[in-house]
Amino acid sequence: MEPEQCRNRGTAEPLHSPSSLSMPTQCPPLHSPSSLSMPTQCPLLQELQNLASKHPNIIIIPLEVADPASIKAAAAKVGEHLGDSGLNLLINNAGIGKPNSLDNETLESMTQVYTTNTIGPLLMGQAFLPLLKKAAQGSPGSGLSCSKAAIVNMSSYAGSIEDMYVWDFGQVVSYRCSKAALNMLSKCQSLAYKEHGILCVALHPGWVQTDMGSAAGSFKVRDLLSMVWENLMV
Repeated sequence: MEPEQCRNRGTAEPLHSPSSLSMPTQCPPLHSPSSLSMPTQCPLLQELQNLASKHPNIIIIPLEVADPASIKAAAAKVGEHLGDSGLNLLINNAGIGKPNSLDNETLESMTQVYTTNTIGPLLMGQAFLPLLKKAAQGSPGSGLSCSKAAIVNMSSYAGSIEDMYVWDFGQVVSYRCSKAALNMLSKCQSLAYKEHGILCVALHPGWVQTDMGSAAGSFKVRDLLSMVWENLMV
């Protein structure tokens, strides 16, 4: 579980596979345009820009997942870059957490966390659905996979209703509720989008070394991307 006092609003990542933003050495080379959405004030933006300058198939597209207009604009921009090929893989990775307990949780906090962690992935799926459909229609076979068309929602074990993971460590009520809701959204998406040939899954990434997870995380982002690649890119 990520530490409680964290915020990461801008890594909902539309990718056209085969591709990987962190480019793990074991993954195949990049052959098609990929894009990462990130807030313009992110401290890692310069690092990303430096990476994009070395790899022209990485395209930076501004996106605020709490803003429906921004989501629609990003989807349109991605569509311009990908053209008739469509979008193979959408990773909804943006997330925030608040350190509130049940006693001090507020309407404002619940609304803010739900907007980013749950409503954002809903609107992202809606906006990018036409591009995902296009990719699925252009892929042979009836199976579902990230190499065809997929939505991957980054959830958390903290959203488990049965287990109530590390409750004594931190209640983080809005975060837990938003991730439980994200799990249900992922199930709804999987049922609704299956007929279009689109795979929809929720993943518990564990404690990852990100702005939200801090350097104390158990493993790096490239390890997570490698896991996605190895298990879902079939």
